[in-house]
Amino acid sequence: MDALIYTKDQKEYEMLVQILQEEARVIDIWRAKPEGFGHVPMDYEYDLVIVGIDGEEAKETIQYWKKTYADVQLIWISSDRKQIEDAFRYHCWDYFDRPYNKEEIRKSIRNAIPKCPKRNIWHLRPKAAGK
Repeated sequence: MDALIYTKDQKEYEMLVQILQEEARVIDIWRAKPEGFGHVPMDYEYDLVIVGIDGEEAKETIQYWKKTYADVQLIWISSDRKQIEDAFRYHCWDYFDRPYNKEEIRKSIRNAIPKCPKRNIWHLRPKAAGK
């Protein structure tokens, strides 16, 4: 199973990683730029994308993932309550206002996992030729 997290808050990122690891067990977790480091594949079918950013950037991110990969489960965390309408419009799995209850996010992630198409598949990426 593969997950991608967008958040600018390091503590929130660490908490979400911990929940994902505990609930999904075998999982690759990526952190999206500009919050993360290194290359994050944007042409990759993640099972779960957690968007913890606000404004137009969040809306564009949600639109991209839903348009590109219809089966992706999206969880939107926002400080802007007005974005809940967009979350419904783009068929997000769940939406949370800040501040949120950690156990509610855990429950949402736990309930989203069975909907993830690759939840029981572990992808071993082949080594590059000559390495």
